[in-house]
Parts: sequence; structure tokens; C-alpha cells
Amino acid sequence: MTKIRILDDDIINKIAAGEVVERPASVVKELIENSLDAGASEIKISIKKGGLKLISVSDNGCGMNERDAVLALERYATSKIRDMDDIARISTLGFRGEALPSIAAVSVLRLTTRTKENTAGFQIMMTGGKKTEEKSAGCPAGTAVTVENLFFNTPVRLKFMKTETTETSHILRLVQSLALSYHEVSFELNEDGKTVIGPLPRGQSFLERISSLYGTRIAEELLPLKIKNAFLILSGFVTKPSLSYPTNKHQFFMVNTRPVSSRVLNHAVHQAYGSILMNNRHPGIFLLININPSLVDVNIHPTKKEVRFSDENGIHSVITQGIKKTLREKAIIPQVGRWAGLSERKQKIEEASQDYLIKNRFFGKEPAGDVFAFPREKGAFGKKEEPIAGGEGGIVTMGQVNNTYIVAREGSDMLIIDQHAAWERINYETLKYSHSNHSVASQRLLLPITLDFPLQHMKVIKERIEFLSGIGFEISEFGPQSFIIKSVPSLLGEKVDTRRLFMDIADLLMEYSSGKPDMEVLTDEIFKTMACKSSVKGGDRQSGEEMNHLISRLFECNMPYTCPHGRPTIIRMTASELEKRFKRT
Repeated sequence: MTKIRILDDDIINKIAAGEVVERPASVVKELIENSLDAGASEIKISIKKGGLKLISVSDNGCGMNERDAVLALERYATSKIRDMDDIARISTLGFRGEALPSIAAVSVLRLTTRTKENTAGFQIMMTGGKKTEEKSAGCPAGTAVTVENLFFNTPVRLKFMKTETTETSHILRLVQSLALSYHEVSFELNEDGKTVIGPLPRGQSFLERISSLYGTRIAEELLPLKIKNAFLILSGFVTKPSLSYPTNKHQFFMVNTRPVSSRVLNHAVHQAYGSILMNNRHPGIFLLININPSLVDVNIHPTKKEVRFSDENGIHSVITQGIKKTLREKAIIPQVGRWAGLSERKQKIEEASQDYLIKNRFFGKEPAGDVFAFPREKGAFGKKEEPIAGGEGGIVTMGQVNNTYIVAREGSDMLIIDQHAAWERINYETLKYSHSNHSVASQRLLLPITLDFPLQHMKVIKERIEFLSGIGFEISEFGPQSFIIKSVPSLLGEKVDTRRLFMDIADLLMEYSSGKPDMEVLTDEIFKTMACKSSVKGGDRQSGEEMNHLISRLFECNMPYTCPHGRPTIIRMTASELEKRFKRT
């Protein structure tokens, strides 16, 4: 008796279903993709109990005749490809011919369909992969597929499903992504009889569809992006740094209208925003990428949710540079407007709170110290206002508040600049530029500094002596557990606590010592630390000349609007906002 045997059809179908049907969202994805490939302009989805009890997808697409409907439920039966060449240039969402039979193998499935040319439709029912009924049926043109009791015959798979809320959230994101990609198609999603998405109207623009899903206010926070070259067309929107999220779940990439997951694309976005956002914050991304189908492989995953580009470095570079250029060229200074979007009642509560705080701050007692520092000596900023930077009309420095914030005027708007955050940005970009040109200047210490380290730190620092030299530090071993620092980057100046700074750098070297560290990320983190330690602090009084110098230097930066950690350097208060505060409007 042989040990190896051919599996029966029932086991084969369930194994295939396990590859294609991971969870209820997988079913919804396959059915919607079939509807879109059928040319549907209206798609309606209904689910119950997170999709485990019921999934229904109906459309007004081309439909199928009786013979095609029967064949559609056979494995590897498809209308999408004919030969190997078609696989290399796939332009449809589905193509394998596995989805319907795989779904039918682990559910009770009913398919009802009619072409526009036929007066009567056709219906097939299957239970656990076995056909139970075929009949004529009255139905509108198009196709409707109902899937009930998903995984009823695979209890192990059912056991590993998450909560209804989790499964529903996966379906919601899926429908969102497909509705964004096919913004001209009408979508509606109902959960347990309640509408949760839509109905989204047909013929929407991409921006209108984003607004329909995320609310109209998001349009104010979006920056348009458009890139075209010989290989691809990239279009869409990215959020201003003023709008960010705790996860990257608000990043949508559509490659040739196919919503995809891609580490390359996620990393490109992360690198583009770099130091603009605070740690653990992520932008919203809505990008449509049109590329020659032969340059992208959609056949690397059974559910087609991942893709591979033939030139991943090229795609990465285009997206990174495109987003950087957009962020650099667009005005992204946050505006003061704390009442924006609040109801009238909440606005009154906010205003009353502010009135109370103002009265207690300034009328209950005298302000302590010199809170508002405005130049009193003649000619502090010159004999007349001299615009020093910015757009039309330039920026005029007015003074300093609390020895921390610089107040300036640009046209009729007031700018408030955080002097520490601003200098962080200036110093960070100075270090980055110098390093990219292999010219980080060093200065010799009059008194070299000796530091002791644990043995594990000693090993890592010793391995990075050449790297440290490249960023301005001259160090050498000085005993079994000591290093001596002879030179430091010139930018640090005399006020920086070099001892503490280098201890922080040593900790970063340890953090990035395991495996194959990303030296670019490590260098960036060290430069952020150096920029912070070497910058003017909050509470440091600045002369008029120093304030002017800061503003001039800040607006020479590629990204002057945030510090390297993502905090804003500048906020703007418009004349209209001032008038609201003083009840003039």
C-alpha cells in the first residue's frame, strides 16, 4: 500500500478556500471585484454578524447567461485570461477563477444573474461546494451573490475568527479602499440593516469621494499631488502635517485601480514626511498610481492584496520626492482657530472659559516678570520696519513673548514662532546638508572629555568610531572602559553639555546595534538629538537682531514649518480671527 495518495475533491476545495478566503472581508473583496470587472456602476453590499452569518453583494453589471453562470462556479474557470502573456499584463481585478468555487466550498452560496439581453435570469445554489439547486429566476440585469453561514463546515477556521466588530472593521476598510479607487461607481454598505457607507453617488471626482468618506472638512487639510513621467502617472492627495493619525490605516494606494498593500509605498511616505510629523504619527495618503501592467506583478499573493514592482527603488524615489516637493512648495503654517468646527453652544463655552482665564490672569494680579518683551531702545529693528523673509510683503519682527515665542507680522496676519523649535529645524537641516556633502565641521576641545561606559557600549562605540568621525566627533579608546572625546561638531557651540549629549548618542548606537541597522535612520535620530541640544531654548531672551536672524534662517530651510520631531515652528493668526476674538464680527 502506498503512503502517498491523491486528495479527494472535498479536501482540495477546502485547502483552496483556506488560501483565498481568509476572513469575511476576503469574500466581500472577491465579490466586489467581480462586480467591478463586470462593468457595474452601482454596487450594494449587506452583511450580518461581521459577515459570518450573511454577505450579499449585488450589482448592475453585465450579468451572465446560464452556461457562464455554471462555469463560474468551477475551479480555474475565468473570462479574464487566455494565455501566459495575459498574466504579464493583467488589467482586471480578478483573473484566477478560484474565488467563487473557493467561497462556495465553505458556505451556503446563492448566485442569481441575468444579462440585459435575456428576459429571465438564472439561479444556482451550492452548499459546502456541492450544487443543490439550479433554476430560472426573475431578477434585474446584473449579478447578486449571497453567502450565508461562512465556514460552517470548517469549525477550526471559524474558531479563529475575531469578534464581529473586528471583522466588520476589516470589511469597512475594504469597501472604503475600493470606493476610493472606483470613485465614479456608486457604493452602499449595510450592516445588520443599517447603512454605514453611502449610498455614494455615481460620477464623483476623487476629492468628492474622499470628502464623502472622511467628511467635507478634510478637503481643507489635503494637498494635491500630480506626477507624470515615461513610466507612471501618480495623482491624488496627501494630508498637511497639521492632520495626522496614530496609525497608517488612513493610507490608501491604488495601483491601476487595484487597492494594494506595499511596504515599499508605506516606507516612501514615511521617508517623505520624515521629521515633519511627531513620532508615531502618520499622514493620510490617497494615491492613484497608473503604471504599465507589465511593470507590476499582482500575482504574488493568493488574495492579490500585495504587489511587487519591477523597479521598487524607482517607485520609492518618485513617491518620496513627489511628496517632499508638494510639502515644501505648499504653505502649511497652521492657523489659530480653536473654535473652527465647534457648535455655537461649544463656542460660547470656550469663549466664556477664555474670558474667565483672562480676567484671573491679568486682572486678579499683575503679570510676574517681563512677560512681553518688545524693543524699547531706538532702532532695535532699524529705523523703519524691514521685511526680512516670507512671501509678498515679507515678515516684520515685532517682539518676543515670555522669552520663548517670537511675534511677527506678515501682511495683516500675525505669526507666532517657537524659537526653540525653529532653531531645531535650522540646525537639523544644517547637519543633514553638511553630512550629505561630507563636510560636517568639527572644533577641537580645549579640554578633552573622558567618558566611562559599560562593556557592551564599549564594543558598539568602538565599531562606530569611523561613523562618528563622519558626523563630527573625534574619539579614541582611553582604557578598557573609557573613551576620550577630542573634537565635536562645530554647530554644538559652547553651551551644549557634550558629556550628556554623547551619552545619549551612545544609547542610540546601542538601540540600533542589533541585526543589520538602518544607518540612515540612525544618523537621522542622532542629528535630531544634536539639533535639539544645540538650539536656543525657551526662556532665552533674544535681541532684535537675533530674532531677525532666526526668521531669515528658518525660511531658508526646505521644511520651515515643523521641528525635526514634528512640532510646529510657526502658527498663524489671521486678521479675521483676531476680529472674532475681540467680538468685532
